Amino acid sequence: MVLEEQRYIHEDLERLEQGISERIDEEPKHIRDRLNRDHEVAQLLDQISAQSSKLLDFYRDTDGHLSREIQQLSTGDPFEQFYNQLKGVRDHHAKYPNEQAENLEARYRATKAGDAPMPYIVDSLFSGEEAFGRFFDLYTSHEAYLNLPNVKRLTYLQYLEVFDNFAPGFGGLKRGDKLTDQYFKYVGDLSAYLESFMRRIRPLENLDKVFAGFETDFEAAWEKDEIPGWKNEGAANSTNTTSTPDAIWCEDCEKEFKNENVHKAH
Repeated sequence: MVLEEQRYIHEDLERLEQGISERIDEEPKHIRDRLNRDHEVAQLLDQISAQSSKLLDFYRDTDGHLSREIQQLSTGDPFEQFYNQLKGVRDHHAKYPNEQAENLEARYRATKAGDAPMPYIVDSLFSGEEAFGRFFDLYTSHEAYLNLPNVKRLTYLQYLEVFDNFAPGFGGLKRGDKLTDQYFKYVGDLSAYLESFMRRIRPLENLDKVFAGFETDFEAAWEKDEIPGWKNEGAANSTNTTSTPDAIWCEDCEKEFKNENVHKAH
């Protein structure tokens, strides 16, 4: 029955809200507990959104089932309706005699002291190197970086200090080296990891909005030719002059070299 479905969802929403309230009532001290709490709350919020959407569909009654059910209850024999529903319940239990009744009170209840231990969501979300979101795990990105042509052979610790510098010339990669499919894949994989990391450590934030803001800011800076190391080559050629006739200006490094030999050696 549609009315029973509506009643059930309203009850479920109240229990979901209670489950969230129990979790945010206390602030865990350990980062693992705190992060797991946030992920549990995020899952409950997702369920609230899904259940609310389903409830709205019932109220919209686009198929007319709710209206017909209300009409039947208001004009039909109430005892007939009752016994029809009772028959449905009995038929279900006859078909599934060993089915256990679910304890709705405990469905979304927060784990308390003395309860049976429950698996932590975050235990499967982070690698050991990430330590529940305290550190990056960029070993895969570092390996991909070392496989790029013409790159400087940086150690992992050195890479951690410079992995977010994408200016041409940095790390030995000139502008042309950063316009290859291999470099685009490296940057794309690095970006995907960092986005995943953000979503795992901040499950309650509207990160889609944050990322959209980053993209808007970047596009605005790109249009204004304000990205370090990526200025318009035509404009750069017209403004960059050398101090002596023999000096060479490197567009990739945005740096002047004393002569052609020094420029080639760099």
